[in-house]
Amino acid sequence: MKTVRWSNLAFETYWTFSEEIAVFSQRTAITLEDKLNALLDRLAVHEHACPPLETLSRYRKCVLSKNISLIYEVTTDSIELVSFIDNRMEHGFI
Repeated sequence: MKTVRWSNLAFETYWTFSEEIAVFSQRTAITLEDKLNALLDRLAVHEHACPPLETLSRYRKCVLSKNISLIYEVTTDSIELVSFIDNRMEHGFI
């Protein structure tokens, strides 16, 4: 079982999404957090549960909702959360 570690960018982007969602619906924000916690538990055991990015194969992408995905990297001893991205926008993880 690997340790899950948050980068500063992952923390900042998750916090931003969570705060924006909570403005419209506390329930949706809680649901997103529950999905994330379940995903992180799964990744700690099954590190390759989500597919690699086509362009940057060292990173993997998990879809949390139709609008939000998690980008992470597997290292020898941990799962490094890199960033949360908006699926509707262009970004460096295409």
